[in-house]
Amino acid sequence: MQQKYDVITRCLHWIIAIGILIMIGLGLSFDSLTPSQFQTAVFIHKSLAMTLLILMIVRILWRLTYGSTPPYNQQVAH
Repeated sequence: MQQKYDVITRCLHWIIAIGILIMIGLGLSFDSLTPSQFQTAVFIHKSLAMTLLILMIVRILWRLTYGSTPPYNQQVAH
């Protein structure tokens, strides 16, 4: 029987991963924006970066507090 990570860990992982992909896409689009769009994009980029930083800290604290479940069954591995 394979053990899984808990729901909170999985949600934090995927929210952070999607946020990073959005940040990359937004950063790559900076060159093609008008000045007013650029200012808005920079604001969104900074806001998302701060949100992701907080979520990463929460994820680290969650792992330190509740530990980590191995992604596989130890008995099957031997």
